[in-house]
Amino acid sequence: MATATPLLSLAMGLRSQDITDAEFLEKATGLKSEIVAVMQSPAQHLGIRHIQDIFREKQARLYHWATNRQVPADNNATFRPAVIARKVSFGSVTDAGA
Repeated sequence: MATATPLLSLAMGLRSQDITDAEFLEKATGLKSEIVAVMQSPAQHLGIRHIQDIFREKQARLYHWATNRQVPADNNATFRPAVIARKVSFGSVTDAGA
């Protein structure tokens, strides 16, 4: 994942860059191609292979951000409220959090 991590990070920050839609599309298309290539390359570690399998099997669902600037490349907005609630309530495994 050392190779994929910076690419995914770039993808997540791409839509907030002050660039034209044409420049966005060009950069997004290139990033998508690089990410796909990394996910297609063989990995030694079973955990990495599992992640690569997810990217291969769900490819049709993972890259909408590359063609539509309004679609985020991550799902942080979906999970962020739950994570913050868990944090401020002392987690879910402590007596205080329960």
